[in-house]
Amino acid sequence: MELAQSHRFSRQEYYQMLEVGILTEDSRVELIEGEILALAAQNRRHAYATTKLNRLLMNGYGDGYHVRVQLPIQIDDYSEPEPDFAVVSDAQLEASGEHPCEAILLVEVADTSLAFDRIKKARLYGRAGFPEYWVANLREGTLIVHTQPTESGYQKVETFCASDPNCPVALGSVLAPQAAANC
Repeated sequence: MELAQSHRFSRQEYYQMLEVGILTEDSRVELIEGEILALAAQNRRHAYATTKLNRLLMNGYGDGYHVRVQLPIQIDDYSEPEPDFAVVSDAQLEASGEHPCEAILLVEVADTSLAFDRIKKARLYGRAGFPEYWVANLREGTLIVHTQPTESGYQKVETFCASDPNCPVALGSVLAPQAAANC
């Protein structure tokens, strides 16, 4: 018996699907390592954390940076994820007419997608060389900070509680109060 072969979609094929209407601008999907994956639905806790984190990032990064919310970022010919946040310099945003391929920070707000964001996305973002990647873990009320990217992910991973003074953001105002109480 012959096994079926899977097909890895390229970014070019992905965009052709948009052009012919197989996918639409409203399709909640992203291209990860050649697979077209459905994005997790956003529950109220995810929406609340995203709204709060957006304000903190916008206030934290001034002139010269853009905080992109749930927009694509190019990684390679087979991956174009849509992180919840990508902090991109003016220069990178203006460098081409396409989606940026560099960011100083990527952030995923994770509730139902926690395992995927901690493992697969961390490996993808690290391999692509993004210097810093955060996972706002809504389940445990923590912020997981990945730095020092490598081919297999990130060399350094730190977890911060809402009350930790070394945390990069005002976590208590971002994560749902019941989750932050778990620290």
